[in-house]
Amino acid sequence: MARIEPVSFYGGAITTAFTAKYIDVSNFRVVPDHQEVWTEDAQTTPLALICEINEYRSGLSDDACGQFFFDDLATLNGATSPDRRTLSSSTVRTAGSGIAPRLPPETPVVVVKGSQIVDRRSDGRVQKEVTMWLGAIRLPQYTSDILITLTLPHAEVDDCAVAPTTEALQKAEQMFATVFEQFEVKNWGLFGC
Repeated sequence: MARIEPVSFYGGAITTAFTAKYIDVSNFRVVPDHQEVWTEDAQTTPLALICEINEYRSGLSDDACGQFFFDDLATLNGATSPDRRTLSSSTVRTAGSGIAPRLPPETPVVVVKGSQIVDRRSDGRVQKEVTMWLGAIRLPQYTSDILITLTLPHAEVDDCAVAPTTEALQKAEQMFATVFEQFEVKNWGLFGC
């Protein structure tokens, strides 16, 4: 089993843990205040994790939010056409039901998995296929949606994307599960209450 390392987000207001060595991207690049961005310390196909706090989408049902957030992220990534994104699963659960046990009971948690072909540069000339896990923690009482996104870039051989190995997928799944198992809000004042 991989070693679990504790990590703090937003100055310690949120804590979680990682199953691999990660680097805080804000140490070498500007990251918006509403985001935490981390990348795995790995030579090839490093996992990347983003946690962001957004305004709660009040008109969006829990059942529909997985598709919405996945499509929204696809648009931001330049994967606007349907042939550049595939949503393979979407589930709605509540905290404490095998996911996010440290959140208030009955907190809606939506988890989706899919793949996208993303633009790595704004000019669209560098594209990369990724497998993606996205979790939305819905906090209407704090008018916030917390989005956690984990991406696994596909390796390339002779300029062709190669699907991740079973081992790489299992490692990413374990990482994503650990982030949710260990996810805890230590200071609810982060949400302005």
